[in-house]
Amino acid sequence: MREGPRTTNIYAKKRYLILYFIIITLSAQPTIIWLWYFWTLFPSEGMLFFLFFPLFFFIGIIILILGAILVSKFFLIVVNAIHKPREGIFTRDKSDKDFCYWSLRAIIRKWPVWLARQLNLPLFETLILKILGVKTSFSNSLNEGWVDCEFIEFGKNVKVGQGSIIMSNIIVKDKLIIKKVLIKDNVIIGAHSIILPGTTIEANSIIDVTSMTAVNQHVGGNAFYSGTPVQRTITNNEVINKDLIDQQIFEANIEDKYDKETLKTHEKELGLPFHLYIASGWIIVGCSFMLPGFLFIIYVYEFLVPNLLSLPLSLNLLLDSWMIIRLLVIPLIFIGLYLLHLFFVVLFTRWFYRYADKRGPSQGVFDRNLDATSTALDYYHFRSFLLNIQFLRSYDLLSLG
Repeated sequence: MREGPRTTNIYAKKRYLILYFIIITLSAQPTIIWLWYFWTLFPSEGMLFFLFFPLFFFIGIIILILGAILVSKFFLIVVNAIHKPREGIFTRDKSDKDFCYWSLRAIIRKWPVWLARQLNLPLFETLILKILGVKTSFSNSLNEGWVDCEFIEFGKNVKVGQGSIIMSNIIVKDKLIIKKVLIKDNVIIGAHSIILPGTTIEANSIIDVTSMTAVNQHVGGNAFYSGTPVQRTITNNEVINKDLIDQQIFEANIEDKYDKETLKTHEKELGLPFHLYIASGWIIVGCSFMLPGFLFIIYVYEFLVPNLLSLPLSLNLLLDSWMIIRLLVIPLIFIGLYLLHLFFVVLFTRWFYRYADKRGPSQGVFDRNLDATSTALDYYHFRSFLLNIQFLRSYDLLSLG
């Protein structure tokens, strides 16, 4: 009997999740061994241990990223050897090999890209993109946006604005479209813009903020483009009179354009006490670490230290079967503790949100004056504050999974 699409999708997600955890586990091993070496090098009771720990910890993060790159690259080579990536229109179904292997490639690349973004070092993000298949240059600024990791080619001095998306693939209903994106030299893509598959942007062009190209669109060079899909609005001519540009930008008196009363600041107090924001943020973020932190300390000092870190590091010990199992379990334990932390973040945020939702209505027309009488608006801002905390913490989980 043929399985339904939902059941098939669940089975596929399980397989991808298993592969994802395998990549995380394997890539974490060099970092674990590095910290093991540090623990044996400096006695934990000595001053040198605490003095050099930040440096060794940072190096451990770099090793983790490099390990993730190497492991992901290995899996990509294997997957690409079995089924070579290609452009085209494919069916979103397990019977379509191109769709299945595209999903595998996306899962394989996810872990190192997520790690580099957490460290927020553009150099590593560019390095990962280059190794995982993107043709780019270190002169480009891509870390503010999201860039697919295949069938993408950048020229030099390309600037991708914050929140922009460069997509070489898109799913439309039950079809997957994969087409190469080519962005040439000196292109600027404004914030929150979307570049769809098949787009070619010629050199020296600017894409306005919140704009979007069409699939397979050709964007000319030396011009300013805006809209959905983008259209040419201004020709981007070469700047000849530099002094005139300086005068227009830096010497113009902005105050002459506005009434002084408009520029005058007005102080108003919030109806909600500020310490409520501080207390809720501390409870949500701080207390969510209490149980996971307690379990973490128990795991480290009751298991890791006596059964791993206190043992002398040697090749024979690394080849022991029980030691290999211990090393492989460590990343899974840490992931479980982090997921437990996220669970408490959601739980505590829900408590505060229900309290704020009862005190202030969630719908209606309210006065925007931030004074003592604007209770409804104040609780609206408080609910937004709570959702921002939960989103910032849960975004890590969404990106990770």
